[in-house]
Amino acid sequence: MRLKQASSTDEAESEGKNNNDIEVPGCSSSEKEAIVQMILDKLPINKEILTPNYRYLIKAIVLGIVLPCTLFTVLGLFVFEAIQDYFPIMIGYVMLVGVIVFFKFRNYRLLLSLDFITLKGNAWDVQHQLIEPFKIQGITTKQYFWHKRSDVVHLTFHTVAGDLSFKFANYSALKPWINYWLYEVERSNRNWM
Repeated sequence: MRLKQASSTDEAESEGKNNNDIEVPGCSSSEKEAIVQMILDKLPINKEILTPNYRYLIKAIVLGIVLPCTLFTVLGLFVFEAIQDYFPIMIGYVMLVGVIVFFKFRNYRLLLSLDFITLKGNAWDVQHQLIEPFKIQGITTKQYFWHKRSDVVHLTFHTVAGDLSFKFANYSALKPWINYWLYEVERSNRNWM
């Protein structure tokens, strides 16, 4: 479990060290829930779960499997002579990356409630990143022109502890939530520090 704190840009951060993060190694799920309960006074209860569009999966397959295998095949045909000796390695690579891409897609979720935003991701070690809406400093949505017809958007939350992104979200489902979060930021009198 890692807790991120608000920080200023200093020399330690630019050297790759982040002294403002608190890590709790070997934390079980019940201990994690107790720590979250102690810090936030309540546990997140999800009201809606957003899944990424299938384009997220296509992008991961193209960049993780198709592109490297094409590069390997082209290099094997024109540079190396014994390409057929390396096909078992390429098949193993395709199977391994395919399993990783599948689990990464299956775990990639945006869990929404009135009090918390949770970004869930990764293939094996599933991460849950929690944000309270009043701590958001800004929200950026980016929609390419080829995403407009399919109603897909990339979302970035800007906070003091860093930016958190969710790619290939459904814009129609997300738009009321974005309006609510911005309303919460404007009306909240609570300190985010």
